[in-house]
Amino acid sequence: MKKLIDTEDLCLADDICIPIAFEGDTEAAQYMVRTILSRDDITVERVETQKRIGSIASRSAVLDILAHDSNGNLIDIEIQRAFHGWDDLAARAESYASFLLLSTLEKGMEYRNAKEAISIFITDNDAVGGGKPTYSYRMRDADGKGLKGSRMTIVLANGSYRDTIETEISRLYSDLYETELEKVRRPEMRKCLGRVKGEDGMLSTERGYSVIEMIKAEGRDEGMKKGIEKGRDEGRMEDAVKMIALGFPLSTIADITDIPINEIEKLRT
Repeated sequence: MKKLIDTEDLCLADDICIPIAFEGDTEAAQYMVRTILSRDDITVERVETQKRIGSIASRSAVLDILAHDSNGNLIDIEIQRAFHGWDDLAARAESYASFLLLSTLEKGMEYRNAKEAISIFITDNDAVGGGKPTYSYRMRDADGKGLKGSRMTIVLANGSYRDTIETEISRLYSDLYETELEKVRRPEMRKCLGRVKGEDGMLSTERGYSVIEMIKAEGRDEGMKKGIEKGRDEGRMEDAVKMIALGFPLSTIADITDIPINEIEKLRT
């Protein structure tokens, strides 16, 4: 069912905005990748959002933003609003990066021919606590030396980082969390937020993707899918719980599920 959501408090870091803002936008994705990685040699040729990746038989993942560069390398940008501890973040980052790396290998290819896989996790706060804008990790041996030939990189991006000299990465993070269109400074990011805000300041869940479809893509079993399709109360409650875990604002969850905010607050406990 179509829902209209007031976009006043929405920013580019909100899950519901990502596919509407970034789908197919190579310019914006390239700007983000180059800024976070401090690499001007990356040319993004294709961008997908809410892309399912991984094994059909076992666990898979739905990526926020998947960028394909001109050399066949894959770069995933995840905006992680909710933080569930280091164990969850580390395992999630490793899993996503592994999915990416395997996806660069076609059937029959030698492992040494795998392309580069970079998984970027932008967090609301400084998860590492070192005060840096980014933290980069690659596979290392027991002595701390880099594993020769490793093609997998995990980057934790501190979305709360701001500096007094207005570096490019500080501007990027500021734009990601800005809710007012006229205050977004980079034209690439302003264009993305403009798609979300629209002409009437209202966002339709039919623009870009349905939140219900996103939740189903996270791995819900077939019986629950049927429950969602029928719009039963149990399905709506499950949707709300899932969106709480994903970090959606309570007001947005209420708009989408038609569940009163006071009932949603009870689900958080």
